[in-house]
Amino acid sequence: MRRSLILVTLTALLAVPTLASAGEQKAASGPKATGSPDLTVSFVLRTVNGKPTELRKFKFSKLQATCKKETVVLIKGKVSRIKVKANKTFRHIIKRKGKSVRIEGRVRNRGAKVTGFFRAKGKFSGQKGCDSGKVRWKATRT
Repeated sequence: MRRSLILVTLTALLAVPTLASAGEQKAASGPKATGSPDLTVSFVLRTVNGKPTELRKFKFSKLQATCKKETVVLIKGKVSRIKVKANKTFRHIIKRKGKSVRIEGRVRNRGAKVTGFFRAKGKFSGQKGCDSGKVRWKATRT
């Protein structure tokens, strides 16, 4: 009886660190962007064993784009998952009916900081020839 109790306790102690490091999630968000002052970005950074693997629930809003006839539109969007490569970079392109939004970036400082840029082109809000240019952003852990 005593041997089985020690074995069960030892097995439980060894299993706890494995379960804890299997899928911890860190939230990051940040409105700091150049070229689009009201831009907001939010997501959940998923890590496995301390290494970033994907961005979940990625959302952005108030991305400014200038269209023909000098009109300005605000663009928003969301992506359920963006994979993070082994070199800690990510890239995703959203394409819909004559418009596209490119999202690229890098995870830094063990997930404490994520930097990147957006580029939106196409027809948004009924306006043709819209282009946001390269809009940089950075997010920090909250």
